Amino acid sequence: MDMTTCLKSLLLAIQEYRGGRTAQSAAQLLKQVKEVSGLKCDQLLSSGQVLPSECVSGLVELVGNPNTSPNVTSSIISLLAQLARCLNNLLSRAWIMISYVFFTQCLQVLQKLTYNTRIFQSTNYIHELIAFLVTNIQSNNDDVIMLCLGLMANLCRDNHSVQSHIKTMDNVKSFYRTLIDLLAHNSLTVVVFTLSILASLIMNEKVGEKLFDAKNIYQTFQLVFNIIVNGDGTLTKKYSVDLLVLELLLAMCSVSGLRSQLCAVVFRPAAPKLRAADRKQGTGLDAEHKAEPGLALAQWLSSPVEGAESCSLQVLQLLNELLQEALAADSVSDCVLSFVDMLLPVLLGLLKGLDPSQGDAHQRKHCHRITRVTSLLLDIL
Repeated sequence: MDMTTCLKSLLLAIQEYRGGRTAQSAAQLLKQVKEVSGLKCDQLLSSGQVLPSECVSGLVELVGNPNTSPNVTSSIISLLAQLARCLNNLLSRAWIMISYVFFTQCLQVLQKLTYNTRIFQSTNYIHELIAFLVTNIQSNNDDVIMLCLGLMANLCRDNHSVQSHIKTMDNVKSFYRTLIDLLAHNSLTVVVFTLSILASLIMNEKVGEKLFDAKNIYQTFQLVFNIIVNGDGTLTKKYSVDLLVLELLLAMCSVSGLRSQLCAVVFRPAAPKLRAADRKQGTGLDAEHKAEPGLALAQWLSSPVEGAESCSLQVLQLLNELLQEALAADSVSDCVLSFVDMLLPVLLGLLKGLDPSQGDAHQRKHCHRITRVTSLLLDIL
């Protein structure tokens, strides 16, 4: 079977499986994935056709769907890994032959596959991939820079082996300088990814101490909260919360001298109270003041259970850390008490709304959040 016919059959099998996940459609999809695996990858990747891109997009969508059967998911990941290895070989020989669209799609695939996934340093081609990312992050192509930053942020996150490898690279100092320069980029998405990488690599080193010192910390905090409220698109906000912002702030709580600085920013005076009517309507915050740090946290705290549970739980953990610091002081400031007055109705509202008809998974998430809320209320009261 020629390449075009094989890819058309694969695309049809993807569509049929997506429409109804039957045993027959799964078997047909597995068969087509196996046939594509037997094709010559260099011809597939350098064909310049749209069809390969459509197939890859469909496969990635199925991998990300929890309803896809494990056998199908495993088979698709094996094919994508094969394509990634082939792509690496092509890049080392003559990557200019690869269509730009497919090249960026491959980076997008890797970014999706590595999100919230631990990648070990011993993984095949990981050193080559890191070197490739470092080189392209220092290029002049903004689209490629953004994709490479996102992938690098995924690889560095909570991964000491990858972090250690990057720190031993010969060009690491120039890489750090590039990252610091990118903090002034006009794309908030680029800034989010860059901050995430810097937090992973240099938070507790001399370079990080300068970047996150007392002189710069307020500007850093304000940038973080501006990203939460004004992020340019859902991707930016997703990474801002799930990948960077709250984890960065939680990490800062453990750094000497930064915890009290963060309290001063979050609990600053004159924070307006949430209006009950707005909360019932779902707007939550006074629009005029919603960019204020404390209210931005309250806004994310009130996120629906489905799809934002990690955000809500991290906000609860952060507030727990900060309120323990603030309420343990010999004299609790009026602005902290004002924040607590504003926060209490929000926390009490989170104890309500359990709907048994939503199913077991929803109830587990809701109960998990209620446990965190109760713990925070006990600390406050």
